[in-house]
Amino acid sequence: MSLLGGEKSLGELEEEKEEATTRAQIAQQKEIEAEAKRRYGSDWKKMLGDVHSGMDWDAVKFKL
Repeated sequence: MSLLGGEKSLGELEEEKEEATTRAQIAQQKEIEAEAKRRYGSDWKKMLGDVHSGMDWDAVKFKL
């Protein structure tokens, strides 16, 4: 917050927006993973394709 306490700077607002976006993406990924686990059980990664490192969450979401 600025020194006077009233308004936030543009940089602070951008940081808050980026943090909120990141939190939303993480929450969405957790929901997609939970849905895949409900549908496919412990082999959910195998059912959705070859996963070596990282996940293409948009592709996983599309397959569900």
